[in-house]
Amino acid sequence: MKITPHKSLTANIQVKEKMIPELVAIGMAFIGVFFFFIKILFF
Repeated sequence: MKITPHKSLTANIQVKEKMIPELVAIGMAFIGVFFFFIKILFF
């Protein structure tokens, strides 16, 4: 089972495009929790 580089590359790009909104949401949640902890510790 051999996948041509062109097909695998386009598939990887499609997967990354689907994952971007999820990564952004996770990143925003992580930053929110991070600032929340800073607020508790320092204020």
